[in-house]
Amino acid sequence: MTVFLLQVMALRRALPHLALFGQLIKPLGATVLMMAFAWLSRGGILAYTILGSAGVYLGCLIASQAIGRDEWALVHEFWRRRVPDKQAA
Repeated sequence: MTVFLLQVMALRRALPHLALFGQLIKPLGATVLMMAFAWLSRGGILAYTILGSAGVYLGCLIASQAIGRDEWALVHEFWRRRVPDKQAA
């Protein structure tokens, strides 16, 4: 966490016009909720805790609209390259 904060401070000095706080608040909030879920489910099955935490994180990013059209287009492009076309085979 310390290294992360130091890097954010260095970025703010290097790029003062960038509104880093506004861009970081949604992912940080999603991270806090994911950590809370993982902590509350720590007594359960590890695989469920991991999958549930990932679901909470992704759900928070979607609900807060931290993931926009550009990010979805990037995921779609990545998925299209990874999964072979069924009609081509």
